[in-house]
Amino acid sequence: MAEVPITIADEARAWLLAGEAALIVRNATRNGCCGGSAGVPVAEPGIPCDIDDYRVIEVDGIAVHLDPGITISKPLTVRLESFLGLRHLFVEGAELASGRD
Repeated sequence: MAEVPITIADEARAWLLAGEAALIVRNATRNGCCGGSAGVPVAEPGIPCDIDDYRVIEVDGIAVHLDPGITISKPLTVRLESFLGLRHLFVEGAELASGRD
């Protein structure tokens, strides 16, 4: 099986290691204002409730749980963003996938 092209930025890695040291990368549908939609990879700290459906890989000491519905065609980087003390993860380098087949 080919290696999954995911990297975790140093600040995000340190933040995750201070917690559960686990990460979920899943596909989320985002709807546009004019009726369109796109599949966007999102990253969340933690372990999925339906863990048996996810593939788990280790990236720099972090257990990364990959949603079976996500397709990673280009390298992704998970970064940490903060605003007024609130922190969240985001995925950089992802291509949008149309919600239509």
